[in-house]
Amino acid sequence: IVPIIAAATGLALVVGTVWALLLGITIVAGVAGIFAGFWLSLPAMLLGLAHDWYAVPGGSSPIASRARARVAAATGPARSAPLRRTRSTPAGSASRSW
Repeated sequence: IVPIIAAATGLALVVGTVWALLLGITIVAGVAGIFAGFWLSLPAMLLGLAHDWYAVPGGSSPIASRARARVAAATGPARSAPLRRTRSTPAGSASRSW
């Protein structure tokens, strides 16, 4: 649902940009155009990463795993499990989750 809302926001900003240009308010049109570019590229990135359109290599690093989990959480069903980070501790120490 996040990509749909972001795309609708970008489309509304494009309409506002054209409207401001027709009225001659170029500063407003420029700022709205910049934000429209962001809101239109965000759904492309989220959908592309979720559906592997860009063929980003997976890797087994913790950063890559967290990034994949966050993309899945942003684009997947609402029942996805929350992210849980744990800190590594020396042997014999009790571990805490953050």
